[in-house]
Amino acid sequence: PVIAPLCDAPARAGAAPEPSPPAAASVEIQHHQDMTLAVLHTEWEQVNLLQEEFQNAAGIFEKLLEQRAQQVTGRSLASSFLQEVLRQIREAQETAIPCPARIPVFGNTGAGKSTLLNAVLRQNVVPTSGWRSCTAVPVELTASNVAAFRGEVHLKSMEEWKAEVQAALQDLLMSDRQRVSRREPVRGKEETPADVAFATLVAVYPEAFMYTRDPWPSVAAATRELFRIRNQVTTKHAADKVLKFENADGETLAQEVVDYIDSPERDWQPAFFPLVKKVRIICPAAAAHVHPHVVLVDAPGVQDANA
Repeated sequence: PVIAPLCDAPARAGAAPEPSPPAAASVEIQHHQDMTLAVLHTEWEQVNLLQEEFQNAAGIFEKLLEQRAQQVTGRSLASSFLQEVLRQIREAQETAIPCPARIPVFGNTGAGKSTLLNAVLRQNVVPTSGWRSCTAVPVELTASNVAAFRGEVHLKSMEEWKAEVQAALQDLLMSDRQRVSRREPVRGKEETPADVAFATLVAVYPEAFMYTRDPWPSVAAATRELFRIRNQVTTKHAADKVLKFENADGETLAQEVVDYIDSPERDWQPAFFPLVKKVRIICPAAAAHVHPHVVLVDAPGVQDANA
């Protein structure tokens, strides 16, 4: 049925009809629909193929221009033109490398961050615990065109670690501001820098605290003694910068890298986590339920000393 418009008053005889209001612009509504995993993989393969074709073509063109530039002498217009084109090609090559979106997951210790990420990936690749801190370092989770699960443990450089040790020793200085205490600080309601410093050094160098409580005479003396200690942790740290693991099974890989992620509660056993900058776990694209250009980050608990 047609419904006549309502008017406030009847139109006067002979009066010009009022102009009709403009028709509402047609607005195209695009409905977003979540892509399935199969569609994501197809999309990713197409993007990777286009990137590879572009990089190959740009590389060939770049070499041709570099050869041509050697034939052009002096500061001529041709030389300036070639250098400018080369610069733009190299910038385009860098731009064509996609920068993944990093999504960190924050929360209190035991809140379920690692459990959530394992559920998203549908793979138990990060350790979980509901009552204590078990993620002591940032863990990056991503997908790639690999046949097996891969793990990368990025260790701090010796220079970075030495600076961190010296800063921790400064936090353990006694009242004379000269000697360095080996005794565990008296714990209060809130964690102090001295608490964090003591826990960090004991984790890597338990031998330095097991047999004596006598203070070091200075920060320099403490540093020399600590860096002379050789145990399974310090030996591996001195030998490698990036430790690499690979396994066809995600849970088995998780067991191989757990000692670098977890902060174990072991009496006087050296631990790796203070020396680890980050851990990266790369899942096969066929198994990971995550967009290929997204990196999920499992962060330590916000109340942890290393958060």
